[in-house]
Amino acid sequence: MKKLKLLIVMMIVSPLYAADNKKGAIETCSIVYEDAHSVMEERQKGTPISEAMKTADIISPNFGDTISSIVISAYSKPHHQRIGSKIQAADDFANEYAVKCFKQYKWLWRGK
Repeated sequence: MKKLKLLIVMMIVSPLYAADNKKGAIETCSIVYEDAHSVMEERQKGTPISEAMKTADIISPNFGDTISSIVISAYSKPHHQRIGSKIQAADDFANEYAVKCFKQYKWLWRGK
C-alpha cells in the first residue's frame, strides 16, 4: 500500500507540470501508466476499495475526485484469480490511462 501512496502522489504532481514537448509528454504519460498500473495491481491483490479510497483522500484531499475516479474505475474491473490474468488486467488498465494522457498531447505529433 505504501507503493500505491507514493504513486498516487506522483500521479497528482506530474500533470501539474504539463509537458510542452514530446519528451515531457512521454515522461508524463509514462508516470500516468505506472500509477494506473499500480492502482490496478492493488485491486488485483485484493486490497479493499475502502482502503484505496482512504489512501487517495488522505494523500490528496485537493485532488480526491481525480484519484477517486481512477480507483473506482480500477475497482469496476473484474478481479482475476490467475496470475497471468492479473498481470494482463493491470497492463490493459494502465494502457487505457496512458492513451488518454497521450491524447491530451496529440498536437505535439502533428506536422508543422
